[in-house]
Amino acid sequence: MSATDVKDIIFYGYLYQEKKCFGLDYNDLLILTLHIFETNPEIREKFRKIQKEGLRLLAQRDNFKAQLEDDENLSEEKRNQIQGELEKVERLIKNDTFCYLTERMWGVRKNILSHGIATGNAGISEKDDLTKR
Repeated sequence: MSATDVKDIIFYGYLYQEKKCFGLDYNDLLILTLHIFETNPEIREKFRKIQKEGLRLLAQRDNFKAQLEDDENLSEEKRNQIQGELEKVERLIKNDTFCYLTERMWGVRKNILSHGIATGNAGISEKDDLTKR
């Protein structure tokens, strides 16, 4: 590699130092993850199963919350039953790393989408959603 522009020299220096210490930046982590999924179908399938279970838990929690908020005619017994189920699901979610990360990523994604819609430049579309691949 030869560089004459100052920006290129700095960037190539960065790449050299990064590789010298076996460092990875965010882009490298994404590419490495995609490579692992593409070359190891069993790992990809295991991640999909974990992902589906995590999404199921999140949906179940949202459903219980909606039942408690929307139905004012629930008996005290039914309300306590739903509240108990909600607490069980909340504990499962708290101990599920995928759920934790999914909620954080979804929150960030919703913020990006709402900002993009407000500015007219969404940046992320449904086709860019890695969870749907």
